[in-house]
Amino acid sequence: MAAILFGTILAGCRSPISSAVGADISGTLRFYAPITSTGFPNGALRAGFVEFRSSNGLVTKVQVPKSGTFVANLAPGTYTVRGHLAKSNLWCDDSEDKTIRIERNRELHIKVNCDGI
Repeated sequence: MAAILFGTILAGCRSPISSAVGADISGTLRFYAPITSTGFPNGALRAGFVEFRSSNGLVTKVQVPKSGTFVANLAPGTYTVRGHLAKSNLWCDDSEDKTIRIERNRELHIKVNCDGI
């Protein structure tokens, strides 16, 4: 199961990397497992990618490096967000996709949490 938490952290503030047409999205990709047999601490930041699917079906995939953090600039609109861990055949959880609303010149921080079995 996956949980995607999100919230506006700087409403109305223009970020230095914002474009005139979009908004900056920053976030983290973490893995949580009830048993630490994965070799990673519970809640560890992980590599993978995060997919943003716009309401008109356009998909933007953002690579997440080993640091587990990412930054993207997306056009304003409504997006479905889901995560995928590196070296895994599974999405964090297909049934737990979350919808976010991106507004022009607003910074948004999201947390993509992948729950292990």
